[in-house]
Amino acid sequence: MIVSLLTGAGLFNISDFVPALARLDLQGVQAKLRRIHLQFDALITKLLEEHAATAEVRSREGRQDFVDKLRASMDDDEEGETITEVNIKGLIFCSGSSQVAYLPDAVKLDMAETFGLALPKAVPLRAVVTPRIAPEAYAT
Repeated sequence: MIVSLLTGAGLFNISDFVPALARLDLQGVQAKLRRIHLQFDALITKLLEEHAATAEVRSREGRQDFVDKLRASMDDDEEGETITEVNIKGLIFCSGSSQVAYLPDAVKLDMAETFGLALPKAVPLRAVVTPRIAPEAYAT
């Protein structure tokens, strides 16, 4: 699902450049992204339902997590601010899509000011200069 989301979001869509064609969805990009959205929504809804089913056990054992706290705040309306299930789904989706990749302990991360993150290579690359023109052409 994640691969289809990323490839679908990166597709060329003529509607992005000609807004008048957006209603027509000539290439079907919007329909594809809507289907993917519904799949993610169903997945997160199922996860929340399973989480709610086991919430009482975690509460008795004193192992409440972030989602339990959020679900508990859905019922609180003392301060006038409410949180809905849609807000919880958004938080889960955003936190799930921004997971940090963990590196093995042996690999040291180079945080020098370069473009992007640079990891040292196990075998450093070497530049080998090869002429494009035959060596005979260099003879004078």
